Amino acid sequence: MDKKRVLLCDDFKINRDVLREIFESAGYEIAGEAANGQEGVDMYDSLRPDLMTLDIQMPVMEGPEALAMIIKAHPDARIIMCSSDTRGSTVIGCLRNGASEFVPKPFERDRMLRAAERVLAGVKPDILDCELVDLKDRPELEKEAAGWFHGKWNVPEEAYLECMDNYLAGNTQLGWFLCLNGGKIVAGLGVIENDFHDRPDLTPNICAVYTEEEFRGRSIAGRLLDMAVEDLRFKGISPVYLLTDHEGFYERYGWHFFCMVQGDGEDHMSRMYIHG
Repeated sequence: MDKKRVLLCDDFKINRDVLREIFESAGYEIAGEAANGQEGVDMYDSLRPDLMTLDIQMPVMEGPEALAMIIKAHPDARIIMCSSDTRGSTVIGCLRNGASEFVPKPFERDRMLRAAERVLAGVKPDILDCELVDLKDRPELEKEAAGWFHGKWNVPEEAYLECMDNYLAGNTQLGWFLCLNGGKIVAGLGVIENDFHDRPDLTPNICAVYTEEEFRGRSIAGRLLDMAVEDLRFKGISPVYLLTDHEGFYERYGWHFFCMVQGDGEDHMSRMYIHG
């Protein structure tokens, strides 16, 4: 079988080198490398690769403009947008404008290759009917969000409101992130100091990760995790931890098992994951 050809477009050579190693190690052929959006458009026209990775922030022409030009000329182009900007508006905007997938930086080998496989198999993103939001951008959702989280985890609504109040007032940098569908909350998570365990040194913690059953399988939780991790990294907070009894899920999004910890009031040990 012929090797699939990939065009890399990123203004930093070190990022192109990382991507080259990822794809070549998996049997792909690198069709070419572009250092800005205009080069990416021109090289796509001439090379017609099977797949393209496209950075967002670049000189000469930025990724979204290049994406629009390529999709207009080649509607069947398969393009993975790449950026450390994982705000919901950025991710959903890229996908709605024709990108086949969005993969965050820094690059995780397995995640990039899984994305490439899905894109080349013709799998389309299925969150285009959703909105990913940071609570600070939609403070009017606070009361609804606190009630929604309470209904999922049975933690007092007042506890969620206290955390959210502090976030919205700027007393903490630890945020809350939601997925909306038709204006209704269908998924969410938060960031707190300690998620009820005996390792206060492992902080901050992602908490209350939940997706309504009918919306599972769309990578919504993964995209919310990306938002939270990058938001913290932008604020100079890294690494971040996550307490869970699940195994095999969080690894898909760049999380790694760190150690076992004792949950408050639990008679068993739970898994602690780390990102960053």
